[in-house]
Formats: sequence, C-alpha cells, structure tokens
Amino acid sequence: MTTTSTTTKATTRAVAVNARTAAARAGLQRGWIEFRQTMTSGQDLWSVMFFPVVTLVVMFLLRHNTVPGTGFSLGSQALPGILGMNVVLNGMMMLALSLTMDREDGTLLRAKATPKGMTGYLVGKVTSRAGTAVIGLLVPLVPAAFLFGGLDLGRPSAWITLVWVVVLGLVAVLPFGAILGSLFGSAQGSASSPSR
Repeated sequence: MTTTSTTTKATTRAVAVNARTAAARAGLQRGWIEFRQTMTSGQDLWSVMFFPVVTLVVMFLLRHNTVPGTGFSLGSQALPGILGMNVVLNGMMMLALSLTMDREDGTLLRAKATPKGMTGYLVGKVTSRAGTAVIGLLVPLVPAAFLFGGLDLGRPSAWITLVWVVVLGLVAVLPFGAILGSLFGSAQGSASSPSR
C-alpha cells in the first residue's frame, strides 16, 4: 500500500507540474499574440509610444544644451532616467491598467473558470507588457545613440549591462503592476485611488 500511495502522490505531482507547464506555455503564447496585436493597433501603439516620442522630441530640442559645469549633453544626461521611467510606466502602470480593464470586461472571470487559467493569463499579461516596455525603451534609445554624444554604446559590455538592468527593472516592477491591478476597483479609478 505504501508503494501505491507513493506512486499516486508522484503521479499527482507530475500532473500538477505538467498542468502548470502547459499553462505557462499557453500564457507565453497568449502574451506573444497580445504583443503582436498591440504593435498593429493604432490606439495601443499610441499609448505605448506617446511618452517615449515626447521625451525624444524634448531631448532633441535640448541637444545643444549641456549640464551646467560640464561639457556633457543634457539629452545624454536625461536618457537613463527616461529609460527607467519607460520601464515603470509600461511595466507597472500599464499592467495594472490592463488587469483592471480585463476584470471589468469579464476576462479574468473566464480565466478563473479554466484549469490553471489565471496562471496562463498572468504569464501572458507579463509577457505582453514586458515586450511593450522593451519597445518603449528602443524608441528613445536608438535615435539618442545617433543624436547625442557621450553615450558609450559601442561596446558589447554596455549592451549587456543595459539588458540585465532592464530585465532586473521589469522583474522589480511587473509584480507591483499585478498587485496594483488587483487593488483598483475600475479602470477609471486606477489613476486616483485603490478600491476599498
């Protein structure tokens, strides 16, 4: 009886692991589909690109100004903060807003009704928002590399550092976005205060 009980427990664990793996795989696929839809929808593109484009225009207009007391370009000085703000806006706030909107339209309820549906849903949302955050980073970064002096982007170590800092930033802010999305009562109220 002990052997049968152990075998049953092992089988149950294997099925649970396979279900989680299948949900995570489905979530990755869902996230990729959502990301592609975002990149082909004018309204979604506008929401992703607005802040990066505005900051790029401001940096371009200030390109000949320097940080007081140095010869360092003001645009180069502002770029790291702008990139960080893009990660926070796209990673945390947009995830919170999309979770709140999906709760309002019943998408979360449908995800709860399927086995491991919430796992797949959350993996999909995180994947989609991480992709849009990366696009939001590239919009100011690529032109800034050509417009401003003082950026050391020619070395592979600079790009490796950028990648690990962005990944670390996304890992830090995406969970907060999910938490905030669960606290807001409605998408309209998400800008002001959490639900009570």
